[in-house]
Amino acid sequence: MANEWIADATRRLAGLTASESDAPEAASGWGADAIERLRSAVSHQVSGLPRRSRPVATTKPGIDITQLALTKALTIALSDEAAAESAAIADIEFVLDGAAVTGVHVHLVAVGTGSRAETMLVGGDRLRGRAAAVLAGIVGPVEVRVDLTWEDLVTSGQN
Repeated sequence: MANEWIADATRRLAGLTASESDAPEAASGWGADAIERLRSAVSHQVSGLPRRSRPVATTKPGIDITQLALTKALTIALSDEAAAESAAIADIEFVLDGAAVTGVHVHLVAVGTGSRAETMLVGGDRLRGRAAAVLAGIVGPVEVRVDLTWEDLVTSGQN
């Protein structure tokens, strides 16, 4: 249940969800106060980051997409998988050469206090692969370097 909420919060913060009624119910053990603190912490992280809107070339000649729209597309595509890794997407930053994407950096905020089935490195590699596949479908099968950074928000344990 926490993973569903994290994915929903990520989409909400990126402006990709319409209403509060679509939000998953909080599971027992996740009180409304804890969820609101988590939402506030993630919102604070996201609100301080710059938003860019340069045009980016797509696989369709003559059709461009803004960096903001590309950020939203990548956020929605990665939100469920990031949540499965107990993470929320805080920001996505692109490196451009003209209108071509040459790199992308995904900034993740790890959330939750439970132990992880796998390390953040293993989960990060999986998310990097998914991000590369999504980008290939939008901007073409070009060489795009995908990096990510994990930031611990309220985690504990070894991983």
